[in-house]
Amino acid sequence: MPFYSGLGRIKRLLITAAAPLVALFLLSGLLERVSAVAPFLNPIQKENRQPGTTAWQLTNPADNRQIEGYASLTSVPVGGNINLFVNTAEATYSLTVYRMGWYEGTGGRRVLGPQTLNGVKQVTPTADPITGLIECHWTNPFPIHVPTSWTSGVYLVKLHGDNSGKESYIVFTVRDSRSAALVFQQSVTTYQAYNPWPGWDPNAGYVGESLYGFQNNDQKQATQVSFNRPYGRGPQATTLNGAGAGEFLTLASGGHDETGGSAWEFEMLRWLEHQGYDVTYITDVDTHEDVGRLLRGKAFLSVGHDEYWSEQMRSNVMEAVSQGVSLGFFSANYIYWPITFLPDSSGFPDRTISAPKDTICGDVYECGTFAFRCNGHPCDPNAGEDPKVSGETEQLLVGGMWSPGHYGPDGDIVVPNDASLNHWVFANTGLQVGDVIPGLVGIEFDAVNSDFPRPNGLQILLHTQLPSFGDWAMTIYQAPSGAWVFNAATMQWSWGLDNYFTGLHTPDGANNGPAIRTQCGNHAGLVGCRNPAIEQITGNVLNRFISG
Repeated sequence: MPFYSGLGRIKRLLITAAAPLVALFLLSGLLERVSAVAPFLNPIQKENRQPGTTAWQLTNPADNRQIEGYASLTSVPVGGNINLFVNTAEATYSLTVYRMGWYEGTGGRRVLGPQTLNGVKQVTPTADPITGLIECHWTNPFPIHVPTSWTSGVYLVKLHGDNSGKESYIVFTVRDSRSAALVFQQSVTTYQAYNPWPGWDPNAGYVGESLYGFQNNDQKQATQVSFNRPYGRGPQATTLNGAGAGEFLTLASGGHDETGGSAWEFEMLRWLEHQGYDVTYITDVDTHEDVGRLLRGKAFLSVGHDEYWSEQMRSNVMEAVSQGVSLGFFSANYIYWPITFLPDSSGFPDRTISAPKDTICGDVYECGTFAFRCNGHPCDPNAGEDPKVSGETEQLLVGGMWSPGHYGPDGDIVVPNDASLNHWVFANTGLQVGDVIPGLVGIEFDAVNSDFPRPNGLQILLHTQLPSFGDWAMTIYQAPSGAWVFNAATMQWSWGLDNYFTGLHTPDGANNGPAIRTQCGNHAGLVGCRNPAIEQITGNVLNRFISG
């Protein structure tokens, strides 16, 4: 019975003198049912009951900086203020803000706009000759006061040039302060490390500066990059579908885009919200700034590509584990390059990343100024220092580590004879020895390295020997606090959860975006990598995190 028709019936009963007791009984029962259902809807479930739209997608992506922008913050609290800076030669443009989620498969919900604004042609700064830093000082921002009705999440701002029709994104996160089951980290430091803005010029090639020399016009790697700039595009046409959104949708680096659209964070986000998990969202700048933003969750999630960490990020995550917060690393190449956060030239904190990569330890293990693998200082092989024992690697926290050569797209998971299929992680998966799960190991992946320390009680759940690329290993262990640490050890794990960027028509009615990924791994005829066993493993892990 619809709620309002039920109230109408109760009203008729109440005005019928012959049935006062029946009316009271029905009213009491109805209110009990309503109160019994409503408290069990968490904020994410309530949010995703609202109508969604596919209008957030770019229909005519800006291919040569026709319209672009950036936000004054990587994340903004509910009730806080954020400024959006836009560069375009167009006389007017429109701005629309969407929250990203499931929304019956549409992927987004419009929360603001469209609003028509006057275009401003902004100045493109030159790179600092020493650090390579490019920092914008743009004017005429569009301010947003984030209302309390906005649910924590990842938000995309769609910019649309009114004359050319060219479009791009600005991305930011809205965070709250409530307790939640899961804390989802958006890895914006890695977005920024690979950001080649001003990006790829069709005539001149890369014309920006990132932490990677192959992306820079002078072929030198910058040592500092700024959040005060848009996210630039890469050379592949597929990167245009996520223009301005960093690595949330696509990758902008020529060396990492062999597989087309990535959408690792977006696909995990869609799946989590489709399943109704109680999630709150932060960025890794928040992980750096305040351990309290981690402690309010039962688990912390790292997804996709999470390579650049500050020492404070690492310390805060270790503190969270010691206080019983579980870790889900549905990612790879995590906690690899150390960074320092610096203020921008106006003094706003944590708007610049410093990451000098100045030392190679031995012939294979890279170290920066205070690399985790080198115990806070550059290793000196000539002085007899052994990088294998002089520092704490990411393996000691997460259970696996990246090594040179752990790079190659679309490897298969093959269930080996020694797989721990009786472990609770594999409950209800139906997996058997010899089963193949296609296309999920890559673009970079991690393994257990016996030359380095590992956590006490570490268990290898699955491992696969990949031809020419080395081993991949999925692991888990339980910390002394009781927290669990699960390591999927591959960037592409979320491809097993969601089929975005495949264009597939799936039974759940999802809008799976443009068909950028046309094949799963090396399996001709198989487009999507979504796999019920991967979904079950992920659910088993998250549910154990939540239940303790």
